[in-house]
Amino acid sequence: MTAKDSSIVHELVTVSYNFSERIYEVSNGAVLETFPAGKENKLTAELAALAYNAPDLHSLVLRVAEKHPELKSRAVAAANMLLADGLLPPDPYDHPSTIARIQSVSDDDERYLVQWRDGYVCSCPDHQFGKAPNIPFSDGWERPICKHSLLVSLAKRSGRAFVEAV
Repeated sequence: MTAKDSSIVHELVTVSYNFSERIYEVSNGAVLETFPAGKENKLTAELAALAYNAPDLHSLVLRVAEKHPELKSRAVAAANMLLADGLLPPDPYDHPSTIARIQSVSDDDERYLVQWRDGYVCSCPDHQFGKAPNIPFSDGWERPICKHSLLVSLAKRSGRAFVEAV
């Protein structure tokens, strides 16, 4: 038995790191693909798992990454969050411009609000404090794009619905 950390888990295929062999394994009980250690290879492994579990999302993520390479890791994270039921409907008490709540991956008690104000605006630190990359839009303005706003966009483009909050 090899030591592995739990990483991204999808419906059928998982990505885990095999510490003894220093590789990422994409598996569904049996190892389907392996990738050497490294940040970019982890991202490649997550994309491979996404291709098995949600080919439509995989295709959308590749399109985002091709057009805006600086969004690749955020697009993969957004797709993983979408598959993990991280997209929640707005609360009735939220501002009327709120279109979604996104469950935080790192804090079960935290949810970020995504609003539409001539573009997506998110309450997450990446969006609020300038860590998210600014992407030019057709209106000539640049807007920050975080993984939460990407999640909403991927959900809309893939036809995935909200998960009811508990």
